[in-house]
Amino acid sequence: MLLRNTPMATKLCAMKIFNNHNTAEWNIDNETASIQEPYNIHQVLYSNELGLLVVLISEERLRYINLYSKQGRLIKNIQEPEHMTLNCIGSHIKHDVAVLVKTYEQGWVDWWYSINPISGQLESIGEGR
Repeated sequence: MLLRNTPMATKLCAMKIFNNHNTAEWNIDNETASIQEPYNIHQVLYSNELGLLVVLISEERLRYINLYSKQGRLIKNIQEPEHMTLNCIGSHIKHDVAVLVKTYEQGWVDWWYSINPISGQLESIGEGR
């Protein structure tokens, strides 16, 4: 699959989460790498915009996001913000990878957030529908 938004497109050839649910492997630009997490890997997406893999980890009530380089090096850990629940990662019209969060604002609401890979902060980009 050829990804968009770069002068030199990155080719993601394969991505797999193994049956033990805490190991993921991928092949990007003919380089294979893998990671192991202490908890279940819920989702993995490659962000061409960030040049990073976005990994959602979940175990019972614990949820967080790790950002990895294509080579499998941990770049940033993003903890679940207070009063929010990390639901999933997916594409958004404004970003190739965004986080859908359930937040409490006069009742529970789904909201999309972008990822700032430098600060490790989630930045609001709009209501989830």
